[in-house]
Amino acid sequence: MENSETDNREKENLKDANSRKERNEETLREEFEKDRGIIEWSTLSKFFASGLVILLTDEMDIVEAAVNIGLDNTEQVKTWMDENKIVKISDDKAKALYDEQAFIEALVVAPWVLIKEIPEKFKQKQEK
Repeated sequence: MENSETDNREKENLKDANSRKERNEETLREEFEKDRGIIEWSTLSKFFASGLVILLTDEMDIVEAAVNIGLDNTEQVKTWMDENKIVKISDDKAKALYDEQAFIEALVVAPWVLIKEIPEKFKQKQEK
């Protein structure tokens, strides 16, 4: 009988832990949605110089990446890195963004700054 009670307690603890994780994920997602923004690339120069800027491909969702980093989901993040969907920004890319006076989408997941280029169609809408 004691094993049954122990098993039930372990199941309840696991259920509670999963519930807390889901709440944490939801909370993080809400915070990141509020914190994301469009900024000029040049404002991130000190973060770039410190090697803290991470570039996401167009197909990546910046909030989804931030949530996975925030939850320390190393398996998913490693997969994205292996697929080159998230990378430390190269010197050449940083210079190109600077020369273009580019605006980018950015989101801080301390100590990292995630960035994503703004699609051309969005840039055109902003200019009108």
